[in-house]
Amino acid sequence: MKTFRVCAFIEIYNRSRHPRYVLKFKMLAGIFDVLVQIGRVIYIARGRERGKLAVIVNVVDGNRALVDGPGLKRQMINFKNMLLTKMTLKITHYDKTKAIIAAWEKANINELWSKTKLAQSRRRRALRAKMSDFDRFKLMKAKQARNRILKREFERVKILHKRAEKKAKQSINKLNLKPNEGVKLCNQNSFMFQVT
Repeated sequence: MKTFRVCAFIEIYNRSRHPRYVLKFKMLAGIFDVLVQIGRVIYIARGRERGKLAVIVNVVDGNRALVDGPGLKRQMINFKNMLLTKMTLKITHYDKTKAIIAAWEKANINELWSKTKLAQSRRRRALRAKMSDFDRFKLMKAKQARNRILKREFERVKILHKRAEKKAKQSINKLNLKPNEGVKLCNQNSFMFQVT
């Protein structure tokens, strides 16, 4: 066994049910929540097909996988050039492109993809790239205004908190009790006391 990649362990696990390999596979499955497998939806991060979604049809070796998908020809792609998603399709390694596209549409992969954080960050990055200098200036001014409002509100809440803390200490002093004697703090994050 020359390689220690995830896909190599999957191949070994499928070929042999030897307890040593099964244990290694289970250990890897516990560490990684997303594994290279047939039916795993991927995002192509680098190369000619950059920015497209595809599905792994078959694992070629420890470095490459055969991928297919809508708007993409079946081809081999290096694992370094792809990002694994949490989405999977129920397909087999001998399914044709039409069957893969049908499974893709049935699982609503495009809709699920648009809700992921990676897709949203890519969309934001594309919007920022299209912005002009004046748009960037307007965005900066809007952020400054938002931060001013947030700072003002935070200071107001801080002052209210200090006043409430002071009132709570005064009410304890009026009872003429020693600390931790006859007064129990109901909640550590609030200033409600219970006299026993």
